[in-house]
Amino acid sequence: MPALAESNNKLEIEKILLFGHNDIGKPGFDEITWDWYLKEKDIIIPLACDFNFTKPDITYAEQCLNRGFYSFGEILLDHLGALNKRLHGLKYNDPIPLEIFNLVGQNNAFVLAHANPIFAEDFLSAIKQCTNTTFILAHIAYDFGQKILPSISQIEKLLLENPNLYFDISFWITDALCMIDHLELLEKYNSRFIFGMDLTKNYESMQNIYYPSYNKVLSQLTLDSQRNIYYNNINTLLSKREKKILGLSH
Repeated sequence: MPALAESNNKLEIEKILLFGHNDIGKPGFDEITWDWYLKEKDIIIPLACDFNFTKPDITYAEQCLNRGFYSFGEILLDHLGALNKRLHGLKYNDPIPLEIFNLVGQNNAFVLAHANPIFAEDFLSAIKQCTNTTFILAHIAYDFGQKILPSISQIEKLLLENPNLYFDISFWITDALCMIDHLELLEKYNSRFIFGMDLTKNYESMQNIYYPSYNKVLSQLTLDSQRNIYYNNINTLLSKREKKILGLSH
């Protein structure tokens, strides 16, 4: 953590969202996340993810929100964990996930989803049904063939159809130059994109490598757009949740 704090200061990174991913079963990421949060409250924003989206998870979701977790994520739409859940019959527009997602909105929190595939129909259906809940689809720019997925027109269509939807621009590659073709889109919808770098182990050294490449691209936007994508959009969401948490603590 000291190395991470030093790296954050150098790059002017104020906060990091810390979370696991909701694989099948209860892997225990949330307790690890909470323990780190208690040690580094000035840096870490904790998200809860230990859900199978079964009936007991409704109570667990309430407990996480009352405890002070900021939001829920990373919810997998693909990868092994999500596929396991789907084999067990899960659809994200089923009644139990919808109840959990609506609970998120009632508590001024948000849902962060690993958006791959971006067009998971059941999850898009949940976004449309839970209009009072904010959803963030992570990794809008991915590294499959070093191309951005989905297309500009597809992203714009989703933004226009879903006012409760944001995109996180993170992706697993050090070269962000593939985003240059999307600068016009980022400028036009600068209030709907959130900066991220999708870092895992060795994150403090990774962000020192990743960040300059991101900044080289994003610095071509207007200053207002840069501020929104880097800071304002996520800070607005976090501020709403913080006010709710403070209300719960009295």
